[in-house]
Amino acid sequence: MITVRQLLHHTSGMPEHGRAIAGTFFESRHRYFEPRELVDLALTQKPLFAAGKGWSYSNTGYVLLGLMVQKVTGRAIGVEITDRIITPLGLRDTYWPGAGEQKIRGA
Repeated sequence: MITVRQLLHHTSGMPEHGRAIAGTFFESRHRYFEPRELVDLALTQKPLFAAGKGWSYSNTGYVLLGLMVQKVTGRAIGVEITDRIITPLGLRDTYWPGAGEQKIRGA
């Protein structure tokens, strides 16, 4: 079992989803992957180590944490970050990009 703490501390052993698509970079570089697709890609690989038994940075862990936020709140992680962090702090030029958005808004 992997805990939230292990995901946050990068000690979960979750493999990197990017490795699963690295060989197809040019074919998939403009393709949007749903978060669940990224997790499924990561799960095609063996864990890097047993949960809690090592350390390795994992973008897949952040994807899983975002999916947990969505499950708990019923709202997408981008909406939660915007409403709880970006807007209250008055971060006018900071935003959560939309699905598939590839360009930076504004200067």
